[in-house]
Amino acid sequence: MGAPNFASLENASCYYVIDSSDDYILEDVINSVAYEIAEAARRNGWKWWDFEETIDYNRSYGAISFGSLVATLNFLGVEVDVEVKPYYRSGYYEGCNLDYTVTISTDNYDSDDLADVVELIEDELFGTDDDYLLPELKKRENGIKEKVYETYKKMSEAVEAAFAKYTDNYRLVAVASNGEAFYEQCKGAA
Repeated sequence: MGAPNFASLENASCYYVIDSSDDYILEDVINSVAYEIAEAARRNGWKWWDFEETIDYNRSYGAISFGSLVATLNFLGVEVDVEVKPYYRSGYYEGCNLDYTVTISTDNYDSDDLADVVELIEDELFGTDDDYLLPELKKRENGIKEKVYETYKKMSEAVEAAFAKYTDNYRLVAVASNGEAFYEQCKGAA
């Protein structure tokens, strides 16, 4: 029984593949990608933290995050963080691929669904001295969602451009009945 070499994508538009099992090459590519993301953060006023953290203990497709890109937005006095966390996930047979997670959060609440932003702000305001702003929040709901989505889109484009610069880009073409996957080279977000 075969298995796809790479786990299903979480957010990336294609498979950004580091086609090497050499730890030095992997480390070099990850450092280069992290540098590109840090430069994008500097240019756009976002924050970038370098760190390494295991985010998925999946035996076949383990994943390690190598940083966190955060943009902070303010709506009605509530700070909302849009966080994109890039990671590399080992291939089943060889190599690895790059992908990322997305989280939006306030001081006390978080979600991985961008559409939840208004509810997070509402939860922060409810029962506080600022809950008189709740009707104003409903009036601004569409604009808030658009701003969060625009920020996420710009951040994900920056992350994928960094991925594409240092990897081979593939898309999944087919999966056979025995589980074997077929990939073809494609143009990544460059």
